[in-house]
Amino acid sequence: MSSSRSKRPAHQMSSSVSSRTQKKGRNTEEPTPTPEARIYRSGLSSMDEIKDKHKKLGKSMEELFTCMQTGFEDIKKIHGTHTERFGTLAKDVRQLKLQVNNSIHVASNVIQDTVNEFKATSTELQTFVQKSSEDVVQATEMQMDSDRNLRPHVSKWTY
Repeated sequence: MSSSRSKRPAHQMSSSVSSRTQKKGRNTEEPTPTPEARIYRSGLSSMDEIKDKHKKLGKSMEELFTCMQTGFEDIKKIHGTHTERFGTLAKDVRQLKLQVNNSIHVASNVIQDTVNEFKATSTELQTFVQKSSEDVVQATEMQMDSDRNLRPHVSKWTY
């Protein structure tokens, strides 16, 4: 059989070898490369990708920093505004409290003066009623003494 193999033309021999090599190549395939391996193998083009990603990340970080700084400034402004408004509100509340306390004090004084006036008037009225009743009794007794017929009628009214 060795003689038959040697009689083959050179172009047939190379095709059979290549088919065997192809079959062997199918059996010993390398695993698919990871993205990191692809980056390291590609050389300069991967450096460009890394630089682009680095630039994009840098821009994102700058934008984040700018947004955070702007947000912080906004918070400081809002805090200042609220502090100012709360200060004004506290001042207004203090003034209102003073006005309410003054109004309560004035109303209390007015009520106390009215009560004192009623007491004085009541005392005067009691004195006046007492004196008037004494005057009526005295006048009635004088009249009863002068008119003997009137005494029995007056006694009925009083007792």
